[in-house]
Amino acid sequence: YKEYKQQNITYSSNEDFIQGETEGRNVVLGGSWCPRYYFSQDSSQPITQEPEISLKGFQYAHEVLKFEEFRLGAYWDECQLQYEGEIMIPADLNLLIKYSIKSNLKVTLNLGPIKTFRYPEVYIPEFVLQKAGEIPVGYVVNKDSFLGQSALKYLNQLVKKLIQDYGQDELENTIKAFQLDNEPKNPFGPTQMTMG
Repeated sequence: YKEYKQQNITYSSNEDFIQGETEGRNVVLGGSWCPRYYFSQDSSQPITQEPEISLKGFQYAHEVLKFEEFRLGAYWDECQLQYEGEIMIPADLNLLIKYSIKSNLKVTLNLGPIKTFRYPEVYIPEFVLQKAGEIPVGYVVNKDSFLGQSALKYLNQLVKKLIQDYGQDELENTIKAFQLDNEPKNPFGPTQMTMG
């Protein structure tokens, strides 16, 4: 936007900017949508209490800003609340997936399980970490470790839950890709954890 202002091209709003820049072109706008990150900016209001707020922002990004593609995250510590417990789709993610299906959006769903986008990147449930024992900074998760096996088991259960809740055909029309572990080889965040 700044570079267009420097060229003396002006727009009265973001909507006009988007319209002016996409008219006559095959441009697709998209972005990552993370209610968890948004609500972490105001810790007095947990997302689980008001998932509709996230949906309103998501609708705005789609309907006004004309975003057509999104990346959503399924965070392990929100989808499985106890060891050997049932997998659930959190209320905010449920609303976003249903809206995406209804609106024919294209979604990449970051399933993790170990690393899901947005700082601190690693969202392993506390009960799994306790059973795994001490995990040093820079730990490399391999598929045969307790953590790796727990993650694979959860991942299989999550995919089954998504199909059960939304139907395979609906998911295939909306979810264009599953992203497994965000930047798996990048030692990011306080744990510096990577995938082996």
